[in-house]
Amino acid sequence: MEGIVGLSAKERARFVELSMVKAGRQTLKAASERLGMSRRQMGRSFKRFRQSGAKGLVHAGRGRGSNRAFETDARSRSLEMYPGAAIGVRAYAGD
Repeated sequence: MEGIVGLSAKERARFVELSMVKAGRQTLKAASERLGMSRRQMGRSFKRFRQSGAKGLVHAGRGRGSNRAFETDARSRSLEMYPGAAIGVRAYAGD
């Protein structure tokens, strides 16, 4: 058995529809119409589903850090310089 994969509601719906397509119980066109996707996009999803199973339906960016995130050492240095920032205290010029 594959490792456990956590799927969102959209991914679960795609999994159900693509499982029926794979079993021959419905066409790819019918599945794409039920999910409100284009036929081409559904074809790409089905290709990933055949190659990787449920893991192929999970968003590729899941689990990755943000491209805009600060490095952890830079964040800790800034928190040392401005300890109030850690608890959400803001300094206003009018205070």
